[in-house]
Amino acid sequence: MPAEESTTAAGQAPEQEQSVPSPKSGKKLYIILSVCICVIAAGTAVGTLVIYPMVTQYMEQKENEEKAQRVVNLINSALENEITLDSEDDLNDIQKEYNALSADQKKLVKNYDKLEEAAASLEKLKKEEEDKEKAQEIIDRLDSVNKDALAYDDTSIQEIRSAYDKLTDDQKKLVTNADLLSEYEAVVQEKKDQKAREDQQAQEEQANRSLVSETFANLTYYEGLWDDFGAHVNKYQGAVEAAIKSAIRTSDYFDDPYSIVMFLTKQHECYFVSFEGVPSGNPNSGAVRLDLVVNAPNGMNFVCTVGDYYQL
Repeated sequence: MPAEESTTAAGQAPEQEQSVPSPKSGKKLYIILSVCICVIAAGTAVGTLVIYPMVTQYMEQKENEEKAQRVVNLINSALENEITLDSEDDLNDIQKEYNALSADQKKLVKNYDKLEEAAASLEKLKKEEEDKEKAQEIIDRLDSVNKDALAYDDTSIQEIRSAYDKLTDDQKKLVTNADLLSEYEAVVQEKKDQKAREDQQAQEEQANRSLVSETFANLTYYEGLWDDFGAHVNKYQGAVEAAIKSAIRTSDYFDDPYSIVMFLTKQHECYFVSFEGVPSGNPNSGAVRLDLVVNAPNGMNFVCTVGDYYQL
């Protein structure tokens, strides 16, 4: 038995010693493990560099589409009904949402032109409404005018005219009673003309009163040729001369008007005038006399009254 054990020991190594790896095999294993780790790391890096951007891009595209689709839906919803003035708030809200989109998101809103058309329609409606309101203002102002109460110094019609002239052509067409404006202007102008005539008459009357008063104060007596009496001397004689000439023609009474002798005396705001000369149509019958009275009964104008005509 001892000899057999010894042989076994000399012929082969014990089992425990055969399981210990050699240095060469350990090195190979390390290399294999390193390569595996590198491959795994490389795969992870490739996944990070390739897959992650694709996922990110997809997520961004999905978000863009969702935000754009919301605006698309809002536009479609707004256009389901007719555009009215009440649509303004809704369209403004949609426009704000569209403006908040990015450039890429806006490109996805394919029906934005419909929103622009709706906005244009709204602006047209607003303009039409504004035109109606401005025209109605003029209509109401014209309707409220009391034609019979218009005066020469009225300014309301001129103010309405100024407001009417500021309207656009489209707005003027909506003023259905515009013809009243010209009618009222004509009434005011007539009142102004009437007032001007009255003022002119009042001025003339005052001037005549002053002339009568001044004449009585400055012309008290005259004796001389009729031809030397009158406006060519002064305005006072001219006033009396005008009154006499409006009442008679001296040629109807006297043959030679240039040889007529005139006598004028003032008594109590009245002139007594006498003409003496050769009678008309009968120069050989001797001198004749014509008596006249010149006064101012209304205080504004001299009036001549024919008196006696007799042979001297």
